Amino acid sequence: YHEILIDNIRQIKNVIQEQACDTLRILNSSYGDVFNQDEAVSTKLEKIFKEMLTQCVTDDNIHVTNGYTRAIVNFNDGFIIKYYSNVMESLIKNAKMKTTNNNDPLTRKSAIESIGFITVKHLKDLQNDIYKKIETIFDGFEDYEMDPRIGDVGSNVRMACIKTIIDIMIALYKMNTPETKELFKKYIVTVLQKVIKQLAEKMASVRKIAGNEMQKFFYEMKDNDEELEKIIPHYRELKNMFLTDIDFDENDNVYNMKWVEPEFAYVKIMPLATYETYSNYFIEGLIRSIACISEDVQKCSLDELKK
Repeated sequence: YHEILIDNIRQIKNVIQEQACDTLRILNSSYGDVFNQDEAVSTKLEKIFKEMLTQCVTDDNIHVTNGYTRAIVNFNDGFIIKYYSNVMESLIKNAKMKTTNNNDPLTRKSAIESIGFITVKHLKDLQNDIYKKIETIFDGFEDYEMDPRIGDVGSNVRMACIKTIIDIMIALYKMNTPETKELFKKYIVTVLQKVIKQLAEKMASVRKIAGNEMQKFFYEMKDNDEELEKIIPHYRELKNMFLTDIDFDENDNVYNMKWVEPEFAYVKIMPLATYETYSNYFIEGLIRSIACISEDVQKCSLDELKK
């Protein structure tokens, strides 16, 4: 069954890869202890896992590198912890642009998402290299690779970075240990600056992710005003900005489609231009938006820049 799933993880269609990875995760989380009790099965699965760790970086087929990068974090936790340094080495390599033929933005996206998944899931036990993980995600915010056929393919990586880093910041704060609180204090302002830049940029899909993740962050943090005011410049103003017009999907997750509308997004976040900590990032994002093909985005971003 594992071999069948792995064959599907190698497939070109994203939906097939996604379902195979989800099934692999459910299979191992439900029956991992059973597999471990059978030495022959455990040995064979461990061999498959190690082969995938290598191939996710070196295989010439980008569908293999992408699929395996998504899949390795869904194996038995025992394998991930045992080979943790190898796992992180592979993921960090795949999170960066390559000069080889298997350079692929979707593999980079999957690597960022897998780094985030491991970081949040094993935050209590595996904090030694969290600096390297966060810096890798920060690097991904600068991924603007352009494909002459389809445009800004680096946006896939940036969207993954936005969601991943917000999830990590929320997890660090909520773990509520001196170590995680210190990490939160060290990085949260830089995180907000980077997400604000993406929020002011031209692509509706990126703007939607950035807006929703900012709203999610302040919603999750809403009961900690006194402490966060001391850490985050203009905390109350930001909180009011992002908790107004908040919306939720059928599963009670923060989800607001209005962020794709430039008339809504740029007017709403205009006050950021007056906050010294964030203004440069906001304006840099606006300047990128002025170069957009869409007349609506051009007009709205130029109007706000004039103001």
